[in-house]
Amino acid sequence: MPSDDDLGSLASLIERFLARRRAERITKRQVAGNRRALFLLLEAVRKRLGLAWWRPIAVTSVTTEDLLGVITALRERGLAGGTVSAYASAFRLFFGDLSRRGLLLVDPSEKLPSISEDRIPRYVPSWKEMARLLEIPDSRTDAGVRDRAILELLYGSGLRRHELIALEARDVNLEERTAFIRDGKGKKDRVVPITEKAAHWITVYLSRRPPHPSPRLFLHASGARPLSGASLLDHFRELFQRAGLQESMGFHSIRHACALHLLEGGADVVSIKKLLGHGSIETTAIYLKLSTAHLRRALVRAHPREKEGSRAAIDTPEAPGHPEKRGKR
Repeated sequence: MPSDDDLGSLASLIERFLARRRAERITKRQVAGNRRALFLLLEAVRKRLGLAWWRPIAVTSVTTEDLLGVITALRERGLAGGTVSAYASAFRLFFGDLSRRGLLLVDPSEKLPSISEDRIPRYVPSWKEMARLLEIPDSRTDAGVRDRAILELLYGSGLRRHELIALEARDVNLEERTAFIRDGKGKKDRVVPITEKAAHWITVYLSRRPPHPSPRLFLHASGARPLSGASLLDHFRELFQRAGLQESMGFHSIRHACALHLLEGGADVVSIKKLLGHGSIETTAIYLKLSTAHLRRALVRAHPREKEGSRAAIDTPEAPGHPEKRGKR
């Protein structure tokens, strides 16, 4: 078994692992996700040990409790189950790789509990909330037209944020009202329909889009560079707030809304699976559970028999045999 000195620092081991991941032709987005997870863990361990940023950390210092601490913190921040699961997966990949190569005797990720990616979302905006959000961008401005086109496309076709950002102008066929999604989750391509509203606003946006050599469809508000994930998130958080949506509202909430509202409108699960690019029908089936939950709440709130039951609970006399009723026959 190599000593800690032979292994090198945790940071250097992480960099070597990421280099091997890149060599395996893993997507840049997956490698970036692994990096975020592992360096978040590195900082958590550094904080626990009270070490300065330049001090090396032995990989044997990492415990299962460290991994659980990071996962708990992510959950407390309200991140989606799939995001938390991706962090846990990065931990398992990294420490599993070290164990398989004989560089680690005890794998701290072995005792991590399974984290379901299929949990019912905490918040899905209603169609009224989505209608309100769609009206927030100011269509008198170039940025407002771009924002409306983005929202219509996200809500109408259920795109992921990175799929929207990567979309190129040549990928959108406005005549056939389709969009070609390159390298979706699992490096899979797919073609999705786009709504008439989305096609209209994309057409308006293209007529006002500043000239730029980038093939990307959507540019930064300034028109100086292609849209990035960070600038998109910061800008749209403000729009979500202006629309009066919950703090947990995010781009994936729009994707959830697209799926749920299609299901409630009569679309079948298989068609929704193809639209969203899910690898498994089980993933799409969470919307069946969510639809049932919404339906149950609506039933309790609005069905006359439920209302009648509430009144009965107030108005019904004491049951036979109650002490106050006995002897009064």
